[in-house]
Formats: sequence, C-alpha cells, structure tokens
Amino acid sequence: MRRFTAWQVLVLGLVLLGAPGGRGTFAEAEEKAPNPDEYFNQGVEHFKRDELNQAEVAFRKAAELRATDHEALCWLGYVLMKRERVDEAIKAFQDCCRAKPAYALGHNNLGTAYFHQQGFEEAIREYQRALALQPDYREARPHLLNAY
Repeated sequence: MRRFTAWQVLVLGLVLLGAPGGRGTFAEAEEKAPNPDEYFNQGVEHFKRDELNQAEVAFRKAAELRATDHEALCWLGYVLMKRERVDEAIKAFQDCCRAKPAYALGHNNLGTAYFHQQGFEEAIREYQRALALQPDYREARPHLLNAY
C-alpha cells in the first residue's frame, strides 16, 4: 500500500474539492509537490557560491521535507559552522548522526563542532566513532590527535 505525505494529501483534497488552483489530476499535483532533492541541490549550489543565507534555507527545507536526510543535515551543519553558529551546527550534526548512525562523516563533523567549543572529551568520542565506523577515514585521525 502506498503511503502519502501530508503535502500529497493536501493537494489531493484541493483537487477533489475543486479549490482554486486545485483543478487537475492527482499525478499533476504530485509532480508540483516540493522535492527535497531539489532543495538539497540548490543548497549545494548556494554553498559553493558562498551564499550562506540561501544555502541554509534550502538545506533546512530539504531536511524538513525528509527528516531522515542525513546529507542535508550534514550540509546544514557545514553552513552553520561557516556562519560561526556552532551550537546550531552541533544540533544539525547530532540530527545527522541520529538519522544515519553509521555515517562516519557526520560523527567527524560533530567532533569538529565540539572541538570548536572546547568540548574535547565529546570531540574525542565522536572522532573515535568515526574511525570505528570507517577505520581508513584519513581526516578523523589528525582531528583525534589534535583533540588530545
């Protein structure tokens, strides 16, 4: 059985009720539904151009539409770190690690955010997790050594 998102149910209701702008088939309405991948790709492009406000909005929207999108959460953390909003970056990286616990990059980035706040024990723990998940992860090893 197919499961529908809240957005799809809303659009279907508009189509069935004949609300203004709601005429057409469900397939047409579904195609117009927000796409988290589009927001994610926009976020990456904005980030590359150092348009951090727009990147943040796009990554937040991607993560909102697909709460398990560990990559959008990780990129959101990058943006927040670059904007020196470390507390918020930590939350984004924590959410990333909850969404995909076996994501070594997420743990490495969470460790880096902790390191920037002088949370060396937490940083060490996250760098160790990253290395346990991916023993050949080159970036995590020097980060771990710096945290000691």
